[in-house]
Amino acid sequence: MKVKKEYEYGQSKRKKIEQAVRAAANAVYGSGTSKANSLYNDIINSNSYSNSF
Repeated sequence: MKVKKEYEYGQSKRKKIEQAVRAAANAVYGSGTSKANSLYNDIINSNSYSNSF
């Protein structure tokens, strides 16, 4: 059970980070634009982010 709770906690934190990154990218380039999507993908797919989880 402890592992499941830790996993769920990590997933919850990851979702919040992804939402914040999406909001920041949209604020910079406009909601749903290709540049905003590109920035979001660059940040989310960077090694420093994925290695944290």
